Amino acid sequence: MARGLTSMEFTEIMGKLKAASETPEHQAKLKRGERWLFSWDNDRVHTGADLEQVGITAEDRFPLPALSSDMHKVVENVHGWLAQQMQKWLEGKEDEKLDVEECKKVLEGLFYDQYKREWIQKNVSSLKETYEAIVLADGGYPTAKHR
Repeated sequence: MARGLTSMEFTEIMGKLKAASETPEHQAKLKRGERWLFSWDNDRVHTGADLEQVGITAEDRFPLPALSSDMHKVVENVHGWLAQQMQKWLEGKEDEKLDVEECKKVLEGLFYDQYKREWIQKNVSSLKETYEAIVLADGGYPTAKHR
């Protein structure tokens, strides 16, 4: 089974995202007075991360209700599906030595598959309903239909 992300790895990734958001190319996408905000759910890996060491403060975060990881359901659903598919592929490799470039190519092939792109778009299109369901649940978990 694939291991999960650590708080230290999450901190490192968020530092890279923060740096990327500060490039002139990404700053040019903002209107006057706007700034980039980051959003992540309340998983223990995220809450245990020391993001101040990479320059991310509470003001840089778009806060979510404690139980509303479903607000990121598109990311969660795609990540879960990709992890499952990669695990199946890796199991088929048995004792073969893995090549990083081959692994990346397989992952990209899975991600950009047309069927999955349509599934991802449906997932994105359902977010408004999901957010409404979260509001109706007072910031708690929405019904299974909206996850």
